[in-house]
Amino acid sequence: MSDALANLIIGEVGATDRQTLIVARRGQGKFREQLLTRWKTCSVTGFGPEAVLVASHIIPWCKCATNEERLDVNNGLLLIPNIDKLFDRGLITFDQDGRILISQNLSVADAANLGVHDALRLRYVPDTIKPYLHRHMNDGYFQAA
Repeated sequence: MSDALANLIIGEVGATDRQTLIVARRGQGKFREQLLTRWKTCSVTGFGPEAVLVASHIIPWCKCATNEERLDVNNGLLLIPNIDKLFDRGLITFDQDGRILISQNLSVADAANLGVHDALRLRYVPDTIKPYLHRHMNDGYFQAA
């Protein structure tokens, strides 16, 4: 990748930081593959097709402390776009048992129109993702009210 293209994509950073970010972003393909292997379909609904599923970080990529955390399959869910966007914006989260929590900032009507309701839950909850779910729910990513 040329320096000009890298700067366009990730902005002006030092050479070492640029290389680190490029390697991490390339790793996102592997992250998605690992999520597809783990979940196969949406982590919540069980829907596909694969082409529309989003490899979603539980702790946002830009908030991760390390590249290892950014690329850790346990820091990810495979979501259909509407659930991904709501999760990413902190309008929904999932508790340690996988039950959905819906922010009071999302109206009942909007939630219903997006197919989100309090009976939704993660299809299963590997113990290894629980620390990330806990952080998402408690460290300011979820808009409880």
